[in-house]
Amino acid sequence: MHWTTYLTLFLIGFLGSGHCLAMCGGFSILLGQGGGSRGGLLLRYTLYQCGKTLSYMFLGALVSLAGGALAGSVGFERLQIILGVLAGVFMVLFGLGYVTDWR
Repeated sequence: MHWTTYLTLFLIGFLGSGHCLAMCGGFSILLGQGGGSRGGLLLRYTLYQCGKTLSYMFLGALVSLAGGALAGSVGFERLQIILGVLAGVFMVLFGLGYVTDWR
């Protein structure tokens, strides 16, 4: 791979770490509470990470199956364009709302 690919992957991971910190940081801190042995703590963290990974895999498989089923349907391309435009419009409206304090 070219060095720009590595740089891009690093930046994506680095910029996404704020999401991980906000979404999972509290759960990770709570797992460390309650004392117990070092082995018990390791077991709690291991089970937490395995459960999180399995649930993401399961949800990804469900979304993939739903997307595959929709991709074969007639008119999916048009629906995809309409949903993309609607998402873009809402993103612009929310951005303007934050910038201008518009409610």
